[in-house]
Amino acid sequence: MSEPVRTSEWLEGLACARGEAPDGASRYAQQLDGIEVKLNKRRARTRAWFVAGGMTLAAAAAVVLAFDHADARTELSAQETGFEAPAWSEHERAEGRARAQVPKRAQRPEPSRAIVIDEPPPPRVEAKSELVRRTPRPVASAKDLLARAQKARADRRTDDARSALAELRSRFPDGAAAEQATFLLGRVEYELAGNRASAREWFSRYVEEYPSGRFAASARGRILKDLEANGGQAEAASAAREYVEHHPDGPYRDLADRVLAGKE
Repeated sequence: MSEPVRTSEWLEGLACARGEAPDGASRYAQQLDGIEVKLNKRRARTRAWFVAGGMTLAAAAAVVLAFDHADARTELSAQETGFEAPAWSEHERAEGRARAQVPKRAQRPEPSRAIVIDEPPPPRVEAKSELVRRTPRPVASAKDLLARAQKARADRRTDDARSALAELRSRFPDGAAAEQATFLLGRVEYELAGNRASAREWFSRYVEEYPSGRFAASARGRILKDLEANGGQAEAASAAREYVEHHPDGPYRDLADRVLAGKE
């Protein structure tokens, strides 16, 4: 390939053909020619750098891709996906890109199943979400218990009357209510239960606990009446004398006199 004609040489040749000596324009052309030479050298170096850089980038990309390819095959071999990586080539081993393969995990042996005897499941216990709190029954007073007993007597509910009077004696043993409850228990046994023996026991207890009580005359008179009808003559006479001694003007005085007269 022929070298390009420089501008300075062309102008100089044209001047010589005309017979003219080199002038200022010719010298200017020579300066331009020097600049052009420098530019051409610079362009040549630049192209060389671009070519070398491009080759370097291409080689680096090839190495990265090769390593990525090797990593991908190693990862697929490590995972239990059934993929088997092909054998490494001699070229890859020579370049050092081949990595040690991860050994496959050993399969766990299936546990032996023991014979289990079927048994019924345990009963399910349901936990209570809330505790049921019962409102405590208000404590009845002596007046309330006495009213309950009287209502039960009027309705001829023997057990309810007994229960109310017994609770009255237990909770209020030293008051007037206990005295009245003792006497009423005798009347409940005689009037509602028809048990004269039990009634006489309660009247006798009343006389022992309250010998001068407000129901003493009635209690002694009922004891006298029961003994006169169902007891012996000696017991009836003893009850009559006791009655006359404590209640000479009592409602059972006539009965007491008849018992004492009969004994004579």
